[in-house]
Amino acid sequence: YRLGEVELSQGKTADAKNRFQQLAGATSVSPEMGRLKSLAEVGLAVCEQSAGNNQQALDKLDSLVQQYDSTDQSLFARINNARGACQQALGQTNQALLSYLQTDLLFFTDAEAHAEALYHLIKLWPQAGQPARAAEAKERLSKQYASSVWANKE
Repeated sequence: YRLGEVELSQGKTADAKNRFQQLAGATSVSPEMGRLKSLAEVGLAVCEQSAGNNQQALDKLDSLVQQYDSTDQSLFARINNARGACQQALGQTNQALLSYLQTDLLFFTDAEAHAEALYHLIKLWPQAGQPARAAEAKERLSKQYASSVWANKE
């Protein structure tokens, strides 16, 4: 799974998609493997979004919300961030803001996903007429996640 994430971050979407498909199709039934399979499903949706299939990816992510338990903070942080990316690509700015805000307020225990959500909130709050909230998100990102890729991204 982590290799798939790395490949996604490097823009190797086809490689990541193959890795996530293998993982999602694995036959193991252990709880650990079940969790990895659910994360791989989110990864597959991100690959779809990267390929420009935003509505298809969003539909898949919406079905994952219904399918899985929201107590898995890391999974739901990733689902919400992926939903936000799809919604932004579809021009649904307010919905994207809400998706990233859910990660910020409800699923903040995953540091990497939380930093990503804060980064996007910095960009989206001014579009919603809330520049002060953007400044607050930027301050939190730089203080809490100073060494994060997201804190140093323009």
